[in-house]
Amino acid sequence: MLQRNKMKKISIITPIYNESNNIEHFLCSIEKIKYSYTSFELVLINDGSMDETLKIIIDFKKQTKIDLKIISFRKNRGRAYARHIGAKKAKYDLLFFLDCRCVVFPDALIVLNSIKYQPLLGVAIQETGDLVSRFFHKVRKKIYKDSFSSSFKDLYINESNFNHISKGMATFFCNRKLFLKCQIKNLEDKDSSDDTKLLQNIIRNKPILKTAKIKVTYYMRSSLWENLLHIYKRGPKFSDYYINNKGPFFSYYLATLFLILSSVIVALFFPAYIIIAYLFLLAFIAFYLAGISLDAIFFIPLLVLFGLFFVSGVARKRFLDFIIIIFTVILVYGIIAK
Repeated sequence: MLQRNKMKKISIITPIYNESNNIEHFLCSIEKIKYSYTSFELVLINDGSMDETLKIIIDFKKQTKIDLKIISFRKNRGRAYARHIGAKKAKYDLLFFLDCRCVVFPDALIVLNSIKYQPLLGVAIQETGDLVSRFFHKVRKKIYKDSFSSSFKDLYINESNFNHISKGMATFFCNRKLFLKCQIKNLEDKDSSDDTKLLQNIIRNKPILKTAKIKVTYYMRSSLWENLLHIYKRGPKFSDYYINNKGPFFSYYLATLFLILSSVIVALFFPAYIIIAYLFLLAFIAFYLAGISLDAIFFIPLLVLFGLFFVSGVARKRFLDFIIIIFTVILVYGIIAK
């Protein structure tokens, strides 16, 4: 254990919304942290939860020795707003943001204390026991490759590599001044890609160190329906940063729109060919993700389900684009049918 006079004073900040099934694992891990209770605090922001979340954290406060501050909103304000309030109300200037689905390693704050650089992102090691968890893990691993590994070498995220590195706020360490300076404009816009925009604002001021020295275990959503709703909500957020204003994925988006339009038009006249073509495409993607394994077979319906929900989410943000596609299909069909 470090000497108390050498311990950095740290505020752990965690927004929570309807997480009664997960929050106890998180709280238990915080209580096992090997760090002086006088050198850190835990700030929990109950973001308008409608389940037993608030009761659980109040009961926890009654029996724990941790310096615990509870902030509670009557209605859901969104994670960006919750983090912002948590940062302003925190006792200390060094802020350690953690997702409530995480389980923290006991030495997390000791390791943070030894690292002289911030801001920094740690690594969230995903639990992949069920099929859906393995699916998302495989997708992210293929997209981000080496930076998604739990054993990669330290790297600095800057403007040149920002869009190619796996990132997120599951475990993030930053000083209060920089964090508040880099806040996004509309904190309560739940369709905003808040995490990505915040981190982008930060790297414009100072590169972010991504290190595998700080690790947490991340427990994904347990039910298929929860994951489908989550991926639907990710659609507008993805659109907000990666597509809008000719973002980094705008050209891919245009290509996808063209593919959808072409497929629907061809399907009107040759439906069997389109069905066969898409089945081959889905099978190829599934085996690319899972390799030669039984998972690949089950990934095919997951690709369809998550694809439909994600596209629906994007369409909610880019409604006009999809109206144009529908109008074009009707127009083409009308012309050819004559």
